Amino acid sequence: MADVGLNPGSQCADCDFLNVCPAVAKIRGALGLPDRAVATRAVTAADLATYDRCPTQFHVLRRSHLPPAPPDGGPDGGGDHRRERGMAAHAWLRWAHERSPHRACVPEDIPDPATQSAAAAALTAELGVPAEAYAAARPYLVHHLEQCLLGFGGVHDVRCEPLHVVYDPDADMVVVTEPDLTAHLDSGGVVWRETKTSDRVPTDVIDALHSHPGFALDVPLLAAGVGGERDAGGAELEVLSAHRAALYFVPLDDGILVSTAQRVVAGIGHAMSSDLRYELRPSGACRFCDAYGWCLPPEVASTGPPEFDDDKFANMPDPF
Repeated sequence: MADVGLNPGSQCADCDFLNVCPAVAKIRGALGLPDRAVATRAVTAADLATYDRCPTQFHVLRRSHLPPAPPDGGPDGGGDHRRERGMAAHAWLRWAHERSPHRACVPEDIPDPATQSAAAAALTAELGVPAEAYAAARPYLVHHLEQCLLGFGGVHDVRCEPLHVVYDPDADMVVVTEPDLTAHLDSGGVVWRETKTSDRVPTDVIDALHSHPGFALDVPLLAAGVGGERDAGGAELEVLSAHRAALYFVPLDDGILVSTAQRVVAGIGHAMSSDLRYELRPSGACRFCDAYGWCLPPEVASTGPPEFDDDKFANMPDPF
């Protein structure tokens, strides 16, 4: 029989080989949940964000596998351009950071469709994204240049979207995560960076942890040694708006920030791990939801559409 490579991912939650599989790291207490899940479950950063937004949305789209926008009703569509913008931004970031040799992003990497149409068209073809999505993402991406991790000295072993699969036996949950960018520091330690395009910039790092559960998830995983270091380095969140960039950092030696991140993850993860009802959490953003039409949310005053940047995980295997 030919050798078959191991391919860890969300599907590991359904595997009888999980407890002894050499491809999945076993780290007790990585999620900090007080109880075990009602059944072995898997979770991604996108799952945390979706469940925190609305358990019904999570159940419909991530567990029941129902298609978005059913024929008898669908979302308003106002959030689609945000999703496309986020996907285009992540495609560009992946392209820019995977180049060999690694190098910092520069203005020439982001041609302006208005004045450099040929270069912009070639780039969008290489990225595989619509020209309109790239044009929408570009005002956000230009602010990345000043914050590009590869532009800072003292980093090595840079990896773009490395896959980490961890099983927490105490919580009976499989964690699947792909940080946007990771790097080791010459001074010691490792940094995981997440990048989001958003019209809302968090007021401070505490707000950032609560607003972006995927960023918060990186912290307890790093603190548990998933990145190879327990006490040095930390997690970063880069938020790109159309007007500026903001960078938030949680160093692993900052006990207050680390415990805050752990509480954010444990709060969402514990509710998710024991949920059997997935009740509605209606808001004014319901009309922008892909699950709209499968549920019947009550009328709530309209608000702006949510950000969809974490939908970079949409093509990953569903966790159930």
